[in-house]
Amino acid sequence: MTWDQGGATLLAMDTQLQLLSRRDLLATATALGVSAALSRLARAAPARVALPFPELEAMGSPGTLGLIHGRALSSQIARNIGFYVPWLAKTTGSDQARLLALARAFAPVLGRHAPAQLEEIEGIAKGSGRSRDEILLLNARSDLLVLGRRKTRREASEAAPSLKTQREAGKAAPPARGALAPSPPREECTSAALTGADDRGRPLLALGQNWDWQRELAKGTVLLRLRPTGKPRLVTFTEAGMVAKIGFNEQRLGVCLNFLGHKSEDPEAEPAVPVHCLLRAVLSCSTLEEAFKLVAWAPRCASANFLLAQHGARGPVALDLELTPSAIGRLALRAEGLIHANHFKDPALAPGCESGPKGSTGNRDRTATELARKLARSVRDPVERLRQILVLRAGAPLSVSKTRTAASTSETLAGIIMDLSRNRLHLAAGASHAAPFVLRPGT
Repeated sequence: MTWDQGGATLLAMDTQLQLLSRRDLLATATALGVSAALSRLARAAPARVALPFPELEAMGSPGTLGLIHGRALSSQIARNIGFYVPWLAKTTGSDQARLLALARAFAPVLGRHAPAQLEEIEGIAKGSGRSRDEILLLNARSDLLVLGRRKTRREASEAAPSLKTQREAGKAAPPARGALAPSPPREECTSAALTGADDRGRPLLALGQNWDWQRELAKGTVLLRLRPTGKPRLVTFTEAGMVAKIGFNEQRLGVCLNFLGHKSEDPEAEPAVPVHCLLRAVLSCSTLEEAFKLVAWAPRCASANFLLAQHGARGPVALDLELTPSAIGRLALRAEGLIHANHFKDPALAPGCESGPKGSTGNRDRTATELARKLARSVRDPVERLRQILVLRAGAPLSVSKTRTAASTSETLAGIIMDLSRNRLHLAAGASHAAPFVLRPGT
């Protein structure tokens, strides 16, 4: 196996907390045939390198990036596919064959709107030995929660005219809610963008979130450091097999993600640009304005919240985008910062929200906002303020740093703080209140 097409540096593999000695790194380099790049790293490395998550560095064309990704993370990719296929089937009521067929339908959309990402996905499939449909399923897992939802009552399906028939008759309406598999709970992630200043009064910007999800995926994550040919360098914390999730690029433009659900979502809609592919597209932009226009014009079939921030020539800026398939709500940066959990805040979109503002999402949003307002008066550095917010346990176990319960199986698996002003990250592997934040370089 050779990776000399684009070059790669594999810092850690396969385990959530990996300790690699020089000898371990050299042995890995020999086994993988990456003697040029990885052996140099091994010889220059300190005696032991502690990383909260596996890290993979790659450069080159989209296909090369994908090939490197797939080869290096094949075991994690297999683990993630092994989780998502049965989980999606159980959640949506669709079987594996239908889910993979739906995933396949995203390929033509990516071919039209993000051909480089489709090429990268095909590279991941080739490198990992998995099918393209399986890698598409990983990248469209949020969207398949909408398009994969099966009718749960045969009589409802037979009695009600299909949405296609309604459209042809000029009477389009949302599908009968009772006829669909129930919408999954929205108890995933708290994100924030905060501004401040250093000791010399220079402006600072911090962006980050807790990633709350299923425990089985804790060992399927990776920090990708990518140098795509002709595109900005980027770093993204994501699930192995996915092209992006939370991250920022060399233009100091970053994005966070929150799961949302809206009654306007249509299970009979056409496939669109998957949420995680849209995140990667944002990380290919040079400015926040460009990212907003890209998101606004891209076809969408699922809801999500994108919290965007950039420390550019004009200083720190941030903008929150609440997305549905057909609308966008915009929330502006306030003095205390921008905080978002898992419910819509835009007055025009909130009536169709399928979660909150109550329960876990309401508590996390309220307590995080209160703490952000309090800290803004006493703590100058936004990175430190964000850390204190992400470790918050008010209202535990359904707190900002979330622990699992019998009724809510989602829990905090990682804390991510992006210091956009100083080009670095702070990462916590596990619940933020219990795991240390480790400083890592940015792009």
